[in-house]
Order: sequence, then C-alpha cells, then structure tokens
Amino acid sequence: MVDTSPTGIMLRTLVMPRLYKVWLDKLVEIREGIVALRCTLARALGKDVKPDDPALMRLHELRKDCNDL
Repeated sequence: MVDTSPTGIMLRTLVMPRLYKVWLDKLVEIREGIVALRCTLARALGKDVKPDDPALMRLHELRKDCNDL
C-alpha cells in the first residue's frame, strides 16, 4: 500500500513525463524554424551558412534521453 497526496496533485505528478516530452517536441520544432530562418538570411546576405546550433543539439539530446526512459 502506498500513501499518496490528494488525487489531483498525484495525477499531475504522473502526467509530468508526458508533458515534458510534448514541451521538448514543441521547443525542437520552434528552434528548427529559427535555424532554418537564420540559414535563409545568411544565404541571402551571401554569408557562410552554419546549420549547427548548440541549443538545438542540446534539445535533441534531452529528447533522446526522454525517449530512453
């Protein structure tokens, strides 16, 4: 037998991992859009395009770790 907090709080606690994954998916989508726009602007200005983005790479790592659970 496990003693838990009131039902509403417990249900929110149990939903957190799924909510975290949804949140990460949306952040990755937004960041990929930012990187695409940055590359488009750089090409339009005749500059070198570096599609690598440390924030996007970190978000992909977090999402991979979340999927491994």
